[in-house]
Amino acid sequence: MEKVVEIVKDNKEEWQREKEQVKGFLPHIIKHTNAFVEVTINIPNARAYTDDAMFKKALSFLCERSGDITCKFKDTYGCVNCAVLTVRLPTYVFKEYLEDKLAELITDARVLAEFLSDFRVLVNLVSESKSESKE
Repeated sequence: MEKVVEIVKDNKEEWQREKEQVKGFLPHIIKHTNAFVEVTINIPNARAYTDDAMFKKALSFLCERSGDITCKFKDTYGCVNCAVLTVRLPTYVFKEYLEDKLAELITDARVLAEFLSDFRVLVNLVSESKSESKE
């Protein structure tokens, strides 16, 4: 599949031009943006010398009051006593990165779809010519 993507991106100037066009109308494509980052914290290190149970309760309470941060306590990434904090980000924080990545993805999908459609047409033509030659 990587070879196909390389073929698709072979004409860099055309691909870049199409990507910039896609970026121009991204606001019409994007229906909903909900970005977040998950951060895993090690509870024993985070709580320092405070009581473990009280620290967890305090962390849960503060996260409940915050609209931007949620907290789940779970074993993750080999960390037995960890909390996963989910932090919601405003879109302006990552707007440029988001636009670049989405434009690249959409452009690749369009060009790849065209490439595959042409390939499908070619396969159909070859199949038809083989069936005609058998008759």
